[in-house]
Amino acid sequence: MLKYKIANSGSYLQGGPQASIIFDEERVRHNQDFGIDLGFGLGYDTNEHFFLDATYYHEVTNRFKDH
Repeated sequence: MLKYKIANSGSYLQGGPQASIIFDEERVRHNQDFGIDLGFGLGYDTNEHFFLDATYYHEVTNRFKDH
C-alpha cells in the first residue's frame, strides 16, 4: 500500500495492491489459500505511536468459485 500525507493535517490517503493468505485446511487442499486484493482508504495519525484508518479491499482473485 502506498501512503500519501495531506499537508500538515495528520491525514493521509492510501491505496494499492495487497496479498492475502487464508489459513484454513480445507482452502489449502483446494489451493485457494492465496489471493490478491486492491485496497484504498484514508487515515489520521493521532500521534507518533497511534493512528486510525479505514480501508476497503476488493478481491481481484476469485478464491471462492467452487464454494
